[in-house]
Amino acid sequence: MTINVLGCLLMGGLFVLLEGRSAWVFFLMTGILGGFTTFSAYALDTMKLWQAGQILPALAYAGGTVILSLGAVGLGAYIARGITP
Repeated sequence: MTINVLGCLLMGGLFVLLEGRSAWVFFLMTGILGGFTTFSAYALDTMKLWQAGQILPALAYAGGTVILSLGAVGLGAYIARGITP
């Protein structure tokens, strides 16, 4: 959780500080922080939707990602339990 929160803090700060710069800056930012934590990219996408006034899509994206991710973890655990003795 600490890594995800720190990644989000860095992503949000860099997004604001580097806004309007070259696309390469954002590529490097998401590439580096994406390697650090993909949660920061998820949070940034949700924030951008929200700031664009797309409240329903932002909520659907945020909630859907959480629900699908939890479902995938559960499914993976279920499958792994089924194939291990």
